[in-house]
Amino acid sequence: MKLHLIRSTILLALVLFGFVPARAGCEYPIRSFTDANGKKTGYFISGERLAATPEWVFDGTTLPPLSLPDAYRIANRWIAQKYPKMDSFRMRSYSVDEGGNSGAPNRWYYTLDFVGTMDGTEVYGGLFMAMVLMDGTIVEPREVKPNED
Repeated sequence: MKLHLIRSTILLALVLFGFVPARAGCEYPIRSFTDANGKKTGYFISGERLAATPEWVFDGTTLPPLSLPDAYRIANRWIAQKYPKMDSFRMRSYSVDEGGNSGAPNRWYYTLDFVGTMDGTEVYGGLFMAMVLMDGTIVEPREVKPNED
């Protein structure tokens, strides 16, 4: 079990940091999380989909292809549709991360983390998170299967 975990971690790190090209049609997680009940959720993307997004070479002066306000609007609309029982959401944090695929360098995405409100009470327990690619599309989360971790 430990050896499998170590191998999986090394392979994931190699793929994410661009040392191993992802196979055509193969999806890999750009992020994954385990909830308190042990359920793993991943945000999977193929190399082809990532390569189809606009390239952005971060140099400290060039703005990203998708602005933060636009990414926020897209993510907020998506998260509200995904969790319709929540009254509202506010953004708690965001990050801009590189996609980590050697076949598609300089491809970035936003991660926006939200806090939900229900009946006037803030809800922190859920995975109220959205991944927005620089072309404005959402990376849909899905449960990680045992052979994918």
